Amino acid sequence: MLKEDRDVLASCGLGLIYALSAVSFRDARPRGYSEMHYEEVDDWKVADLVRHLRYERGRLVFHADYVRGRMMKTTVEIDPEGSVLLETANRGEAATRWVATVQGKRVMALVGEGPDAGAEMNEPGPSTAS
Repeated sequence: MLKEDRDVLASCGLGLIYALSAVSFRDARPRGYSEMHYEEVDDWKVADLVRHLRYERGRLVFHADYVRGRMMKTTVEIDPEGSVLLETANRGEAATRWVATVQGKRVMALVGEGPDAGAEMNEPGPSTAS
């Protein structure tokens, strides 16, 4: 669970959900029969986010199970007090890397693994790390 200033989340919460869902989609791979719907080159779209977004019990909630053959199994909830909950199933420690990526931190990866195979580091650009 992350904690953020509730005034910041009031204006940026949807953008945060979009960023986390986009990296979840990028890293997601097919499982079982979902492979028939999977395309290696595919982009996360705003329409995808909207299809899986809802407002319940005073919280903004995103949940995606399988999207176009990719097993996402990702939930992001933002409550009015500024708590951000990011949950995944069967995704290992991927969510930790997504948060670091969204925060602009460098994320180490094994050479030859993941969507950026061949890169030793995911460098999202200039860092604003404290």
